[in-house]
Amino acid sequence: MVIVFKGTSFHDINEWIVDTSFNFEACADQLGAGLAHQGFYSSLFPSASDREMPSTYLRTIETIRSVAKHIHEEAGIPMNLFVGGHSLGAGIASLFYARLLESPEDLGPHTILRDAYCFGTPRGGDGSLASRVEYNLAKPINFKRSLWTVGNRSASTRLGDIIPHLPPGLADQRRFRTAIASGSSLSYAAIGTPIDLEPRGKLPFYRFRSIRCGTRLKVLKLSNSPHHHTQELCLNAKDDDLLFHLQQPSLDDPFFWLNGCFRTLLPFIHDHLPGSYLSSMNKISHTNFT
Repeated sequence: MVIVFKGTSFHDINEWIVDTSFNFEACADQLGAGLAHQGFYSSLFPSASDREMPSTYLRTIETIRSVAKHIHEEAGIPMNLFVGGHSLGAGIASLFYARLLESPEDLGPHTILRDAYCFGTPRGGDGSLASRVEYNLAKPINFKRSLWTVGNRSASTRLGDIIPHLPPGLADQRRFRTAIASGSSLSYAAIGTPIDLEPRGKLPFYRFRSIRCGTRLKVLKLSNSPHHHTQELCLNAKDDDLLFHLQQPSLDDPFFWLNGCFRTLLPFIHDHLPGSYLSSMNKISHTNFT
């Protein structure tokens, strides 16, 4: 199962309010320590005063446990769980994953937690929360799990996607966290292992900015053998699914010109768009693995 939290809708004012709220909220009751971005946190865990607002976290957990139980009864195997999101959804997904690391028993006996993949992730908490997530990921039981936060440097090669730099914060690196007052507007910290997509750079067109101590990465490539499972999936897929990234946009398409304007005038916004992430990943996968 893959749980994905959607990004901000252009027409939903409530989601824009969540995005632009830089206030903190205490989160030790659910996440173990620290302060979390108020908008992201309250989207998962409504306060006691919001009695009419359902708990997104509890409803999601109920669904996961129900599906996992059904799979176990039918096939006798546990269910793998991956988490993902983009933009606002990535911020919420990172806190959702942090809760699962803090309280793995929430998933029940028939679910195996795997990795989280968050694209264009804003900073979701303070240094204390980031340290707590790092502490949980360092446990032996979590050695094969990671929270990947993916950034994009396609049009803006220096700054890249602007959203992972927001809210402004100085606590990304552990050595700076004790020097910043708790609750300060500068105490925001990025959560997870950051990866930058660099389709205009050099092979392999991606870069790990930092990796926690003791982590060993293994990058898999598609095999030329037709017996390779992943290769078989590709061979059986529709041509449109495999070749859409090779198609050139038409000059008559208004989106071609709109994309060009964004790329030229607002490259750091362009790099945040889902289509820009998709384009970067397509180039990386097509160049490296074919």
